[in-house]
Amino acid sequence: MAKIKISLKEIEKIIKKIIRNKNINLNKLDLAEFLDSLQMLNLIVALEKKFKLKIKERYMEPQNFQNVNKIKQVLEINEKSKKK
Repeated sequence: MAKIKISLKEIEKIIKKIIRNKNINLNKLDLAEFLDSLQMLNLIVALEKKFKLKIKERYMEPQNFQNVNKIKQVLEINEKSKKK
């Protein structure tokens, strides 16, 4: 199975599409606080679809979705675990 490259740029693109604001500075936001529950669910679904993985329930904690870098870490952990 080919490895999917998880890029910060792609994650940012997905987030900006969900919040419908292309000009927002994601570096200054705590996404876990900024997104409502439906947006968070849409984010998780979009990330799973884009990167062809399943985020395990134990990683669906607000602190794992505070910023783009933390989201990338969660995706990478789940990417590695899907190979097992």
